[in-house]
Amino acid sequence: MKSTSWYLLATLGVLGCSDVPDAVDAVGPTLAIDVAALNLTGVGDVVWDLEVVNGATTPETVWQRRLSSSGYGDGAGSASYVGTCDAAANPNTVRVWVVGAYAAAVGDAGAFNQGSTAGAGAVTGTPLPFENPTTAAPLTREVICVEGGDVAVQFDVALMRPAQQGFFDVAVSFNDVFCSAKFDCCDDANTNDACDDGEDIALLFTPGAGRGRTMVLGFACTAGTGGDDATTLYMDPLAFDCTDPASGFEADFTVSPGGAAAGNQCTAGDMAGCPAVSDPAPAEADTYLYQVAVYRGDELLQSGGGAAHKAYWNVALGVYGTIGACALRTRATADNPNDAFDGFVGGAVSAGAVYPYVDWDVPLGTCASEPLTFGGTGMVRTRYSGTSGAALPPFGFALAPGLSPVDVDECQLLDNGGCAPDATCTNVAGGRTCACPGGFSGDGLTCVDVDECQTDNGGCSVDATCANTVGGRTCTCPDGYTGDGVTCAETDECLTDNGGCDANATCTNTPGSFSCACDPGYSGDGFSCTLLTGSLTVSANTQNYDVFTQAGSPTTPRRIYVTINAGVTVSSASAATPAFSSGALPAGSVIELTNAGNIIGAGGNAGRGGGVDTRTYPYSWAAGPGQAGGAAVQSSVPLEITNTGNIFGGGGGGGGGGEAHGVNKLAGGGGGGGGAGSVGGAGGAAGPGFSGAQYANGAPG
Repeated sequence: MKSTSWYLLATLGVLGCSDVPDAVDAVGPTLAIDVAALNLTGVGDVVWDLEVVNGATTPETVWQRRLSSSGYGDGAGSASYVGTCDAAANPNTVRVWVVGAYAAAVGDAGAFNQGSTAGAGAVTGTPLPFENPTTAAPLTREVICVEGGDVAVQFDVALMRPAQQGFFDVAVSFNDVFCSAKFDCCDDANTNDACDDGEDIALLFTPGAGRGRTMVLGFACTAGTGGDDATTLYMDPLAFDCTDPASGFEADFTVSPGGAAAGNQCTAGDMAGCPAVSDPAPAEADTYLYQVAVYRGDELLQSGGGAAHKAYWNVALGVYGTIGACALRTRATADNPNDAFDGFVGGAVSAGAVYPYVDWDVPLGTCASEPLTFGGTGMVRTRYSGTSGAALPPFGFALAPGLSPVDVDECQLLDNGGCAPDATCTNVAGGRTCACPGGFSGDGLTCVDVDECQTDNGGCSVDATCANTVGGRTCTCPDGYTGDGVTCAETDECLTDNGGCDANATCTNTPGSFSCACDPGYSGDGFSCTLLTGSLTVSANTQNYDVFTQAGSPTTPRRIYVTINAGVTVSSASAATPAFSSGALPAGSVIELTNAGNIIGAGGNAGRGGGVDTRTYPYSWAAGPGQAGGAAVQSSVPLEITNTGNIFGGGGGGGGGGEAHGVNKLAGGGGGGGGAGSVGGAGGAAGPGFSGAQYANGAPG
């Protein structure tokens, strides 16, 4: 069974800016760049191209340089260089190309040519075959250039070179990691890259009797023969897409290579109950598989008289004829756990490191005996991790010699297991799941904040303001409402202190607010209200002055200013009527009276005199009282008076005279005089005489 091997060249990078030959005369901010591919067995030199560009809108080249390990490093792969960077246009980008690996120190490394050896980039030396990780694009690292400071940039690059060892033996002594891999859909005895009749591998036992068709995935590596060498293998679960793999691979079920015990992992024909077969749909595996077996361990072969430290991990799949509809994918790699500087720790590639691995992408309907392809596009091929873009996810299981496979807790490696920073990483056998938290959408590898406010106001009250936050939202009731935002109740502001309105205003509650309106007769914004005003002036003598009538009979309250000029008299024609009155002004009105003249009420009438009728003696009557004097001022609304003149009420009328006696005569006392006032009170009436006539009224008071 033939196969191609490859080996993983252990890497080491040592930061340092001193003792670097031919470094640029750097003034100001500098970059110390180390590219490390150290201690490459059988390699005498590695040539690198380096370039630094700034972060301008149109990037500008800061400098370019071609370096050889023999001229700028240890002669076995690594190189160091110190150059300037542009602090005025960050970030700077460092680009690295691997030009070539050579058997001995090169005579002429050539000029910078973006990894090419054509033209001015021609190299004088004997090239060695290797798989170049910079064929399609350079390795890149973004750095922030610091004014007046130095920035160290390191590239750890593990290069793959072909090896000529058989799949199951190690025949040479070496210090680097060697690996080989394959996938056998059949035993392609005639090497025509097709599974012909009679070439099926019959290895596993079917549910009935006898052995059935079997496909085998093989992986084996060694880290070397040194006392400090050890080999740990890493492998992902095998994923199967049996629905439509050509339109985009999506696993229907997975098979774990990490069972606690080697050998058959299932009861033949029962994939749904097999612990090695898992989600998303383990029952579907019954259509395509009848058994899964795992074989693993470490060989005892010697290499140059020392232990080869070779580990192998093989998975056998008992398949039905329907397997041709499926495609299989998985990946694996190896590590020397005693090498702390190779950029691979505990199943994860360190950030920025370049590390190789084997990738299986096998259409199971067209495969044959598929060897590891070096630098090709075969079904079993080598790949590199990169220094930019998404990190390589950690591997699912680890296998160390003499031990059972150990599930790698991917969530403890890298950054959150390769999930999005906001996602929840959950370790599962052979992998991990990534789930975006509430308030985010996505597949867990990428999580995007959901704007909850775009749907049904985020669950907030219809009256509330919904504000999106990272992973959630807040609900806030508006002014005029109370509540937590999810529920908002309107507040009736008018129930407290009239809502802040003026005492002479009406407060009206509205949804989420209120309004203030000045009462009739008042003007203002409702928060401050003043009475409507009017002005009246009395400039000539008058009687019975009625403010209501003079102001035009207002129907709403008013503040009315009345001025009586000097020398003017306001009087009354009757003691029953005041000289100056508010009249029927509406309640709430106010009068401000400024008097410089005279306001005088009418005098009261005199009382009637007493008398006796001698003809009907002893008939008689008593004298009557005088009439009360009239008021000067009378108001039914508040009255504010500023007085520099005279204000007098009318005098009361005099009482009537007493009785008079005579024979056959009418006799009665005279009426009293009217009280002092603008108009004198009338005299009291005389008692009736014989003829029934009366005496004349008394004289005015």
